Amino acid sequence: MCYATETWPDNETIAKTMRTTHRALERCLLKTSRYQQWHPGLRSTELREKSQLKDPLQYMQRMKHRWAGHLLRRNDDRWSLRVTEWLPRNKTRPLGRPPTRWADSFTKYFRQRGLPHWMQVARNRAVWRSQ
Repeated sequence: MCYATETWPDNETIAKTMRTTHRALERCLLKTSRYQQWHPGLRSTELREKSQLKDPLQYMQRMKHRWAGHLLRRNDDRWSLRVTEWLPRNKTRPLGRPPTRWADSFTKYFRQRGLPHWMQVARNRAVWRSQ
């Protein structure tokens, strides 16, 4: 279920879909229906403890963080690095809330904490792993 999630942007639509699908898979593994969960008042956290599965959103964040560090420490000129660093020039974004880009979550996290730009931090492996 989490294959290639490190390449997805972080937004609520994806998070909600991941949570819903993961809960359905947990119920299937435990051979429990939604009614069997609802009737005695079982919470999803209780099912998570029984199934002993990890939270897919935390896994997704960890893999994305790992991939970003790996990507920026490469020394070759691959397209994945060029696309990450690329900023469109003379291009207007659509009206309304602009779509979430892959690196927006890193930019927001580092800006909120008053840290240097995430691309600079990711090039130093020891510092990046501590973030």
